[in-house]
Amino acid sequence: MAIRIIYPQGMTSVNWCNQMSLALSSVSQFPVVKGENDWRHWGESVARQVSLSQYKIPFPNTFKTWRAWADKFVQALSEVPI
Repeated sequence: MAIRIIYPQGMTSVNWCNQMSLALSSVSQFPVVKGENDWRHWGESVARQVSLSQYKIPFPNTFKTWRAWADKFVQALSEVPI
């Protein structure tokens, strides 16, 4: 399964999460992020998705900022060969 990676630089958490939802739409439907603090809920939904388990996506509850978590998220997606 190939996943389009969207780098979070220059984006808000709302924009990035919603863009990643589109990139992951072939895997599952994820919640729409409406507020800057909704990234944790979105991230938990993605990390719990069984079909993404090979990517070892980190759970967001251990990160203080969405950007630090998003960087680790992108790194996890990048580590699995296509």
